Amino acid sequence: MPASKTQPPAPLTAAKPNAAHLIEAVKAIGGDLAHTIMVGDADTDAEARAAGTPLILVFFGYTEIPAVELAPDILLRHFDDLVDACATLLNGSIAAIGVGERVAISHPHLTR
Repeated sequence: MPASKTQPPAPLTAAKPNAAHLIEAVKAIGGDLAHTIMVGDADTDAEARAAGTPLILVFFGYTEIPAVELAPDILLRHFDDLVDACATLLNGSIAAIGVGERVAISHPHLTR
């Protein structure tokens, strides 16, 4: 059950980059991993792929390993492309999500 407005969510049992961190965070807000995308800028973000979510990385991140070598599903060169990238990865399912529903986003691979 998601945390209420009066009760904060329980602390997560795992720290980033452990995939359990993402899984627990999505669960804590009542989200669905099937509608979750990991968006990040470093190799530690890419490790969250073990949660089974698509991965979007930004080209201009803070990692010593080039983002392209981390094999994201989409590599973004501009944040302006994030919505299109997410829609692509979710196969258009964003349109089916109602207003007010929570969607956790994280993933990279669109280029301009």
